[in-house]
Formats: sequence, C-alpha cells, structure tokens
Amino acid sequence: MNLFVLINFSFKNLKRNRSRTFLTILSVVISITFLISFLGLIEGYNKAIMKDISNLGVHLLAIPKGCPYEATALIMHGGIIPNYLNESVVPEISSLQNIYDYYAMVMGVLPSQESPQSTDIIYGVTDGVFNLKKNWEVSKNLFLNETGAIIGKRKASALGVNEGDYIKLGNSGNKYKVLHVIPETGTEDDNIIFLPLKNAQDELNVPGKITGVAISLKDITKLKETTTEIEKIKDVQVVTMSDVLSVVMGYIRIVRALLLGIVIITILVSGIQILNSALIGVLEQIREIGVFKAIGATGGQIASFIFIQSFLVSIIGSIFAILTSYIIAPILNVITKSFIPSPPAGSIISLTPLILIYGVLFSIIVGFIAGIYPAYKAGSLSPSEVIRMDLLV
Repeated sequence: MNLFVLINFSFKNLKRNRSRTFLTILSVVISITFLISFLGLIEGYNKAIMKDISNLGVHLLAIPKGCPYEATALIMHGGIIPNYLNESVVPEISSLQNIYDYYAMVMGVLPSQESPQSTDIIYGVTDGVFNLKKNWEVSKNLFLNETGAIIGKRKASALGVNEGDYIKLGNSGNKYKVLHVIPETGTEDDNIIFLPLKNAQDELNVPGKITGVAISLKDITKLKETTTEIEKIKDVQVVTMSDVLSVVMGYIRIVRALLLGIVIITILVSGIQILNSALIGVLEQIREIGVFKAIGATGGQIASFIFIQSFLVSIIGSIFAILTSYIIAPILNVITKSFIPSPPAGSIISLTPLILIYGVLFSIIVGFIAGIYPAYKAGSLSPSEVIRMDLLV
C-alpha cells in the first residue's frame, strides 16, 4: 500500500463525516490561533517597549520624587506628571562629570485649535533634544535663531499644517511657526507639539518648572555612581532605562503566565477533539481496515493511515489559524491596548515568520500525539477482531 493510496483514503475518510471533520479542524484553528496570537503579543509588546525606550535616546531620567515607573511611563507615552522640579536642578545635573548630553522638559496640555473638545499635548524642551532624538532627522538646533514649534507627523496632519505654516496654541492664541514636522516614528512623538522650554512654561503657566531631565551618559558602566550623585540633589529621583525595562518585563511575565494557561487549555481541548475524531474514524472504518488486513496490509501501514489523517487535520487547521491570526490581529491590538495603562505606541502584535512556523509545528506535534492511541488501536486489530467488531456494529 503506497503513500498515495494512504493519503487518498485519508481524504475520503475526512469527507465521510464533514460535520465532525469541520469541528475537529475548528478546534485546531482556535487553539493554534490562540498560540500564534499569544506569541505575537509577547514578541510585539517586547519590541514596542524596546522601541519606545530606545527612541527616548537616553540612559536615565531625573524626575520629581514619587512613583518613578508611573512617571516614566507618562513621559514615554505623552501623559502629564502632576509634580514638577525647579529648573535650578538642571545646571546641577549638567555639571556632573559623567553627563554626556541632556535635555530638560516640561509637559502639559492646552485646549486645541483643532476642535473645542480636544487638547494638544505640549512638550517644552531644551537644545539637547536635537542631539538625543536621532529619529527626528534634525541635524541642528532649530530653536537657536527662531522661536517656533516642532510637530509630530500625525498631529501635523490633524491640524492640516506643514513646515513654514503657523499654529495657534491654547487660550492665549499665540502663534508659532512650524519649523519641522517629525517623520513618522511610530511613537507618541507623532502626536506631540514641541516648543522651546521657556515658551512652553509660559503657555502652561509653570514658570521656572520642569517635569524632568533626560540624560545620556559618557560611560554607561558608571551608571550607578552617576545615579547616586544625581539623587543627592533635593527632590530628585532617578529612573534608569534598565529599571523601567525590568518592571515592564515583570508585568509581561505575569500576563504571559495567564495567557499561557488559556493557550494550554485550548490546545488540550484541540488534542482531545483530534483523538476523539480519530477513534470514531477507526470504528467507522472497520470494514476497510478488515479489507486492508485481508490483502496483506501491515499494522504499521494501517497506523500510518491514522497518522496521515491527523496530519492533514493539523495542517489544514494551521493554515486557517494563520489566516485568522492576521485577520484578528488589528482587533486584538486595540482590545489589548485598552487594558494596558500607558501602552506603547504602534502595534503590539508582531506575527513574525518564526512565530507562524512555531504554530504549524506545534499543531503537527499535537496531531501526532493525539493520533498515537488511535493508530495503535487500528494497527493492532487482527482480521478476526475486525470481523467480530463489524458484526457488532
């Protein structure tokens, strides 16, 4: 009995009971879609967080004392920190030996000229931002000779402005020339209006106040010593990017454990469904198995037929699972972000080729394991047992 005959016979058996085959494939689709989406979520979230951190262009943040990780998340994602530092801390920080570059910032919101119901996120920044924000594609200090605004791509599109145009801000109605539109970065910078620090302080009515200082170091190996020196300054605490990353990874591990439990349950149900389908198929094919045995088919060949059937179900289910994963990824991205405080910018679902391969391989493994007992059962039947079981059926 050659492979073609076994495959052909397997297809015929799957078509024999379309309802059961459909439900079996559906269970595979659901479980593998869960698995692919789960892996895609973990991969995408890691990438998005790393991108947000790297786009800050800094090693650490000096911020007001309070909850450091909440404050950092707000800075990364356009939130507003209720506490401020005195601007006088900036020269104290910049005078430290290991400071390579830095920029002070103040954050706030103003009523938007776009519509009465909306607001504009305003960041006031100092000159160092042009050195550290490499993804802005700005090679010089645009605030040096001219007072104006730098606007994220999505915000510029919403306001309908281009470089050289003027925008009004807040209740004051002050006009600012658009000096540069930041190329699409996929981060929260795309939605923000950046002003010189002094102008933003005036617009937000917080003279002499800053939200924090973003700092790049000359020698990253001296991060701990530099952090200690900065925290000697009154009312200042430091959050390093490695601290932020470790906290985020802790949250990810908790979410991963919860989701993994759901995935395992769905895969277990899928495996049981394949097992049940294969066992019922063996009973339904008693006559065919008897005929194959009578013409000399070995137990291994009969078992191969069951494994091929499980393999086909797994492959078909995997293909539909991949398609389903791509279809639901945008929806899952929106739903997941709605449950995450200060979610990273961009998509947090990343369906890489490796993840899709993992999904297919896992489906095949589950199908193989689920087919072991039915294959053994079918392969070990003797012609006399088949006749006896056929009479009972």
